[in-house]
Amino acid sequence: MAEHSRLDNWPRLRVDDWTPTRDTLHMWTQIIGKIRLAHAPLVATGGKSRCT
Repeated sequence: MAEHSRLDNWPRLRVDDWTPTRDTLHMWTQIIGKIRLAHAPLVATGGKSRCT
């Protein structure tokens, strides 16, 4: 019961109030992911290519 009452103290968030923030955060997360991917070393997955 104590945990349930702690959760009730949080304010309700309406999606309409923070949609622009969510979209911006999503965009920056994608940009950071692309930068990390560009700087990652190439790794051979061993899929369909063979080294003989």
